[in-house]
Amino acid sequence: MVAGISMNNTFNFARSNSFSHSNKLSYERLLVDADRLFSVDWLIRRLFSEFQSMLPAEAVTDHHLFFYSLRQESERWFVWNMITSHQQSLGEVRAIHQAFPEKEQFFSQLKDERQSLIEDFSKLTISKCWDTLRDDDFTWRDFAHKLFDLNKMRPEDSVRFFMLIDYICVITDVLCGRSNLYYLDATDEDKALLQEYIANEKSAPDLGTISARAELKSFLKEPWFDKYSRDKKKYTAEWRENFIDALLDHEQYGKMIVDDWDFSARNRRDIIKGGIVGCLKLAGVFKDKLSNLGLARTILYPNLAQLPDDKESRKARHKKSNTLSNYIRQGIKQEYYYWVDDYVKKFD
Repeated sequence: MVAGISMNNTFNFARSNSFSHSNKLSYERLLVDADRLFSVDWLIRRLFSEFQSMLPAEAVTDHHLFFYSLRQESERWFVWNMITSHQQSLGEVRAIHQAFPEKEQFFSQLKDERQSLIEDFSKLTISKCWDTLRDDDFTWRDFAHKLFDLNKMRPEDSVRFFMLIDYICVITDVLCGRSNLYYLDATDEDKALLQEYIANEKSAPDLGTISARAELKSFLKEPWFDKYSRDKKKYTAEWRENFIDALLDHEQYGKMIVDDWDFSARNRRDIIKGGIVGCLKLAGVFKDKLSNLGLARTILYPNLAQLPDDKESRKARHKKSNTLSNYIRQGIKQEYYYWVDDYVKKFD
């Protein structure tokens, strides 16, 4: 925790002194699956589209009527607050980044901060519904109605919700390798691509390329790769970056990956990551006799000993590990499998 920086101080006024058994279970469930549950690019895209359709003629001719409708209609109220609070906590993350410019320390501080924020978040009644959200146009509306009803009884909780969820999600973006979206740890190439997008008003897939490239590079540079690499001197961090560049620059496979990355269901990114790992595994990049499940478990839970060890938590981790293991197993079915195999063999 960073003294004088943490946004947690903002929430102290309304913190409950008790942490019930129900809250503890909610906290552990959210913490174990935080990278997935708080990666909400898909939700922001849907809400932004809804936001655009919310700006009818009366917003221009009668702004009083427009803002009145925002207070009366649950879905409009939710969309407005989510969009207007989006990335508001970026300054807090930037402050931590300035205090801890080294990536390892920066990420350590962010993980501690996110854990504390999730603990606060789990004390809100509505937090128990957060993991019901799906990439569709129904579950977020149901969630909006529940939060709107809660707002009538406890408006301070809805204020806390929007502040907490934004901060947690911004931190999660950075931890999952999407910091280029905020110019944190962005490479010169990322910045050049983003500037080109801004200058030429390019379409969303160009931003998808930036996001996919940055996140996949970060993913392959995590400690699990070196742990299981067959040859650390050959498959260096630079090799992995060049591999992702070559894959995403491929006219056919790059476009296919980016299209899936940017527009598909939110678990599609995990499927893509698993498929790439599966291809590399079959190409001989990793040690022999390495099980898909063992590899998946290490990828997802590098600090397993520090996680809750109750039955429900173990069951949730096993389910998620099994899912990623299945994605890895599908490596041989990927359209780019033979391309990956040929790319790896060039360095033998």
